[in-house]
Formats: sequence, structure tokens, C-alpha cells
Amino acid sequence: MVQIIENWSVIRGEIISIRKSAVADFDDITIRLISVLNYKNFPNLINPRTGNHITVKARISEKATTILQPGKIIKALARAAASNSYFIKDGTIKIVK
Repeated sequence: MVQIIENWSVIRGEIISIRKSAVADFDDITIRLISVLNYKNFPNLINPRTGNHITVKARISEKATTILQPGKIIKALARAAASNSYFIKDGTIKIVK
């Protein structure tokens, strides 16, 4: 039996690539993690990946796809769903630079 831990992290990273995900209604965003901060009192399970590339699943509107491009720095609220599986909370992606 797999134990599920409710976890959230504030991630900041550079977009490397964006592509349609195999998971319906999601896109895969590969980012280079620049920083991973704690969010409220939730465990931060993404922090050990700081400095590495990860692929996060996110629902991106068609309008946002024109703005979210490789090289942009983003900040978002994300969670680890399983080993090497990450999701961004809807509506939390912000362009930092």
C-alpha cells in the first residue's frame, strides 16, 4: 500500500520545454529548478530536486501558451504526486522574468 502525503512547495524555475502530456488536459513543462520554498506547514517533498530539471504537469490555457516559453522564469505552487511525478496547482503559475 502506498502512503500519500499531502505536500506543497513554491517552486521557481526556468522553462526548458513545454509539450502536450500523455495525461489528458495537461501539458508537461520541463523546468530547471532554481529554488523550492516551503508553503505554509506542508511538507516540502520537491526541495531535494533543487538545481535539477524536473517535468511538472500543468493545465495551461491556450492564451498562456503564447506567454510561457522556454527561457522564461516562473513561480508556481506545486506538489509531488509520486516518485518523479509533479503537478502545478491550477492558476498559480506566474512569470517572474
